[in-house]
Amino acid sequence: MSLDQILTILRARAPIFLLALIGTLAGAVAVILLLPPQYDGVASAIVDVAQPDAVTGVAEAPAFVHIEQGNMIALVKSQRVAVEVVRRLDLGRDPGTVVAYHDAGVSSAVSLENWIAGELLKHLVAKFGDADDVMSVTYRSSSPETSALVANTFVAAFLDATLELKVEPAQRAAQWYEPQIQRLRGDIETARQTLLSFQRDAKILNQSQGGDAENTELTAITVQLTTARGELLAAESEMRAGFIENSNATNNRGILDPQVHAEAAANRKMQAAHIDSLRELVRKLDQDRITQTDKMITLQVQRDHLAVLARDVDLDQSQLDAATSHAASARLQGQQALVNVSVLDHAVPSTKVAFPKRPVVLALAAGLGIALGVLLALLAEALDRRVRRPADLEFATGIAVIGVLLPVRGARRKIGGNTHHGSTNRALPTSQGVAS
Repeated sequence: MSLDQILTILRARAPIFLLALIGTLAGAVAVILLLPPQYDGVASAIVDVAQPDAVTGVAEAPAFVHIEQGNMIALVKSQRVAVEVVRRLDLGRDPGTVVAYHDAGVSSAVSLENWIAGELLKHLVAKFGDADDVMSVTYRSSSPETSALVANTFVAAFLDATLELKVEPAQRAAQWYEPQIQRLRGDIETARQTLLSFQRDAKILNQSQGGDAENTELTAITVQLTTARGELLAAESEMRAGFIENSNATNNRGILDPQVHAEAAANRKMQAAHIDSLRELVRKLDQDRITQTDKMITLQVQRDHLAVLARDVDLDQSQLDAATSHAASARLQGQQALVNVSVLDHAVPSTKVAFPKRPVVLALAAGLGIALGVLLALLAEALDRRVRRPADLEFATGIAVIGVLLPVRGARRKIGGNTHHGSTNRALPTSQGVAS
């Protein structure tokens, strides 16, 4: 259906169109007159989410700024903050509010404070700007003074709740750390006593003391043993060389001089005694070396155990230091009175009606009336189809129109003919729009 056809239908169904338009405008006027005016109280606060913490110095990551803003909005619209607003404004003592509460029939399921808080939240809007950190809190009611008062109270309760949510966990953490610190102090004292007892039993003052002396003694014994073994080898070689020399002399002379023979025997005896003493020294030094090695192995085991006990003391000490540091930080956070939220503007009573806005309501009613009028006119035309144009006839019959007869009076005026009705020379109507 073309626009020309729609305009033709609207002209033909003008009463229906006008009735729909006038009806919607009358309804809009009735709404404006009957509904009580509503006023907005708007308070705003700056929430600097990226501000570093006053104690820890840690700032919120940029990726979590929107999440933190969502948490702030949820806190403003929480039942906790709303109940606090009810208590600060003492709304539970208002007779009209109490009557409305009992009329709602929820007294057995919801307390008065929670019910009033829920009613307040129905008229509360909190949101952040698109490109800033300013959060606006809007409350709407029939009184501009009440709207401003409730909006300001919501912002004040929100600030206190933000501080409480920041302080309460820190205070609980500080309380939790107290018994943990006492336990860690007991553990480190036990570990130190165990270390001291082992040192007394093992006669070791510290982890490294005594190692150098024992190594020096073992080295000295090893050097003495090597020297003694060298002397023993030399003495045995010398004794074998002297025995071979005496044997050759006896074989060459045939008869050995008794005096020479006695001297040779005495020398061999002395050499044998020296070799025996060297052998005894080597044996003793070898035994001393084994004893010293076993002593060093035992000492190493003791030092290793001492190191383990010392590490236990150090570990307990580090845990105690960390717990003490965390507890001090938690106590400091629990005592601070700073938050990253500050009031930007307090709400003031507004003189402008927020709802219903007359221009907006009338414009919407006019648009709705026009749309409804067009719809009703088209519906009436569909139920009672009329032929008003050649195109309507073609649509109804499915046959092409070959001509259109103009009205007689129009034709007479057009050709300037005789106006006598009885004349046989009356001009015939002209034809237009011959179909192909």
